[in-house]
Amino acid sequence: LVAGSDATALSDTADFQAARAVLPNRRFASVYVNSRAALDSLADYSEEFANWRDLAEGYEIPDWVAGSAAGVERGIVLSTVAPNTENYGQNLPPLSDPHRLLPDTTLGFAAFSFDPDMDNWRTELAQYTLSDWTGGDPVAASEVLYFSAFTLGIDPRSIPKLDDTGADLLDFALEMVEDTIDINLETGFFDHLTGAAIVAINDFDLERMDRNPEENPVDAAAMLSYRAEGERALAVTMKKAATWLEDSAGLDADPANVGADNQAQVFDLDAAAGSYAPGYVLNDGYLTMGTTKDALKNIVAVQQGYADSLAAVAEYNRAVGHLPDNGHFLAWVNLNRIIIIQLDNDDRGINRDSQRLMKESMGGLAAGVNAEEDYIRASLVLTLFPE
Repeated sequence: LVAGSDATALSDTADFQAARAVLPNRRFASVYVNSRAALDSLADYSEEFANWRDLAEGYEIPDWVAGSAAGVERGIVLSTVAPNTENYGQNLPPLSDPHRLLPDTTLGFAAFSFDPDMDNWRTELAQYTLSDWTGGDPVAASEVLYFSAFTLGIDPRSIPKLDDTGADLLDFALEMVEDTIDINLETGFFDHLTGAAIVAINDFDLERMDRNPEENPVDAAAMLSYRAEGERALAVTMKKAATWLEDSAGLDADPANVGADNQAQVFDLDAAAGSYAPGYVLNDGYLTMGTTKDALKNIVAVQQGYADSLAAVAEYNRAVGHLPDNGHFLAWVNLNRIIIIQLDNDDRGINRDSQRLMKESMGGLAAGVNAEEDYIRASLVLTLFPE
């Protein structure tokens, strides 16, 4: 392929050769995009794209992005890779088998690594001013800042200015939270975390929910990993947050036994919330927050070894087996179960043979991202015809 007057074939360029070298060997289709050339071409086409290109100049965007598609046994794998030009992920811990913390009845989950060190955030955010994030439009930035001040009910003179950095904005937000709920999020919360987060939803009966939603809540949970030595201090912070909710929102937080070594705190909502009773518990290195008491019990039962985890589900293992190891993002959805739930509740006029095909053909959908030193890899796996 020749670009303009350049007689060099695409296959001879260093970027294309680097892309081919890092793509999976097994593939039936592949794609390669020269990122900067694509932005230049789009900028010539539209002024809006030109603004995007100008904004991208302030960032070290990858010179290229490559992708591939591969067929695996009863499934398809889509992969992308790009140079890690921003050194993303160097401070992120790899995920440590989040599926071993979730019950085998999990309908779907997303897990990701994050950096809980606020000083690292300050270092990164200090490179940008507020006006940088608005494309240099001072009017738009001012409107956002003053609207925020009005919404929060604070003196506009105290909000960050356009030439302040993102680090200034972060400190301002932390101060606002401390002034509001008397909790220093940096020292009382983030300093005790280790950088793993999980959000999950458990299986449910859609027909029963439609018939009586108040008595059939969805069990969902969010989990944050913490240092063992920080458990006591984190418990104090969470108790202060619960007390603030009791005082400001009129909620009652009661201790509850969910099978953990520590007591959970569960909020008693009004009758309009039905059976929803959100709460939290600290157990086995994870702060778990759930929509119901049962959601907390389900997680704790797996942590304590009383219930099977998602790691025992064959279809899940078949999907994630095609994802990179030591990733920083992992997600999975039980498509087969979702289709069954929906069609059993409402066939949407689909004939029986088509319903059977849909139920028997779709397995699960998994996604993963791994930030290596030189490259960022992302994969999407669709499994078909589950056993």
